[in-house]
Amino acid sequence: MTGAVTAAYWIAAVGFLVGLGITAALYAKLNGSEHRGRLAALAVIPGFAGLAYVGMALGVGTVTVNGNELVGLRYVDWIVTTPLLVGFIGYVAGASRRAIAGVMVADALMIAFGAGAVVAGGTLRWVLFGVSALFHVTLFAYLYVIFPRSVPD
Repeated sequence: MTGAVTAAYWIAAVGFLVGLGITAALYAKLNGSEHRGRLAALAVIPGFAGLAYVGMALGVGTVTVNGNELVGLRYVDWIVTTPLLVGFIGYVAGASRRAIAGVMVADALMIAFGAGAVVAGGTLRWVLFGVSALFHVTLFAYLYVIFPRSVPD
């Protein structure tokens, strides 16, 4: 890992931790509000991402498989935080629990198969990439077709 990449990870970690601090301040101001619990759930996102970026800056979780470098914490971060983000979009849109779970699963599987494609070789790499791309299309279908239908008029 180059010095520039390490510096970028540290900058990102500080940014995420600042976001977590802002979230904590907002949480304190929402004392007694019905929205407080929702904000607490969202605080997981910058907190987890910040910790992942600190780990990446320290070089934790980076492995080489078949000559390909996989920054494992990046994929762990994405597989935890992005399903929460797209799930929250569904929640705000008023989607059903089933639709919210579906978009979260599609997002997580897109990332998992993409990570597999990074470390695989030959034809398997392209098969995994294709499966990941199909989950990506599914994710778009939820975000741009299913969720907009859930929004109240």
